[in-house]
Amino acid sequence: NDHFTQSNIRQTYKTILSLQNQIVILEARLPSLQKTFDTILENYLAGRTKFYDFSLALQDLTTTKIFYEDIKLQHLNQKLTLARLAGIEDFPGENFELLATRVKGK
Repeated sequence: NDHFTQSNIRQTYKTILSLQNQIVILEARLPSLQKTFDTILENYLAGRTKFYDFSLALQDLTTTKIFYEDIKLQHLNQKLTLARLAGIEDFPGENFELLATRVKGK
């Protein structure tokens, strides 16, 4: 049982690190996608870009933003799992209730 808990802790920690890396990558990618979308939107409104290109840029930006928020949620869930596995009931520093927002529909 103790070995199983330690294994879960290690795996959860590795997952947290992986999610943190994904967050860094997405945070670097989002401004570029936003700038590309803004340019394509401006060109579309001026009649210099086809709707198809506008649609693709919008879809890419939206999908990436949704993925980013999902990764942040997974990251938080994994941190909560790690805290539970380690027996931590309260978090130091910021009040957790202020940091967490309830996901509607869940």
